[in-house]
Amino acid sequence: MEKVIAAMNDKIEILEKRIKKAEEYLEKTTEGWLRITRSAGKPRYYQITQSGETTGKYLKQNEINIAQELAQKDYYKKYIVKAQNDISRLSKALEMLKSASDKSVYKSLNADRRKLITPFDLSDEEYAKQWENEDFEKNDFMPEHLKYSTEKGELVRSKSELLIADMYYSLGIPYRYEAGVKLKGGLVRYPDFTVLRVRDRKEFYHEHFGLLDDSEYRKKCLIKLDEYRKNGIYTGKNLIITYEGLGSDFNIKEIKKATKDLLL
Repeated sequence: MEKVIAAMNDKIEILEKRIKKAEEYLEKTTEGWLRITRSAGKPRYYQITQSGETTGKYLKQNEINIAQELAQKDYYKKYIVKAQNDISRLSKALEMLKSASDKSVYKSLNADRRKLITPFDLSDEEYAKQWENEDFEKNDFMPEHLKYSTEKGELVRSKSELLIADMYYSLGIPYRYEAGVKLKGGLVRYPDFTVLRVRDRKEFYHEHFGLLDDSEYRKKCLIKLDEYRKNGIYTGKNLIITYEGLGSDFNIKEIKKATKDLLL
């Protein structure tokens, strides 16, 4: 519902800007209004300046700019009326949507109870916070290899993962480190990062392959990618892959730029 409300507010803002532009035009435009007839299959334009006048001054070909201004003037007058009515209707609809929200019910519950509930309507910020605070299955493989402390206050296994974690943290992108993902057949894999694209609440998985010079490591990576693909996880959909090795340096600035384009 937050997205609908935001879209409606954006529409109201656009209409208000157009009304302002139209009103500014009307303040300095040509006097009178336009009458159009047809003769020999061609339009003839007349400028009327007096109330009650029915004929008006005929506008010659070299005065077509006056006809254009008067036509624009008439259009703007009608547009202002229509836009003001639209704003009025949108404003009333916004009030109804806001009053229909269940946020007040959700917020009236104590914190422990809210943790157990998925309400109908959460803002993106509230949803992201809830997502980050949810319990998840963590990788317990070789915990002694967790050596590098992130800005978020957790430990990761490599300097590159540290840079990635801190990048997500600095961009305000919610992430989980080595969260379990259940695949077909009960298989569980632990992507390096699971991240949330807040604007559409979509989860992405991020694998960083840091030892591509090692042939056995590459083989394991390919097997993992095959497992992911068979379970609907692949690049171009919901999988992010970064890597490093001989002749392929790890450039966090370039990764950050691509991450902002994809996830923000």
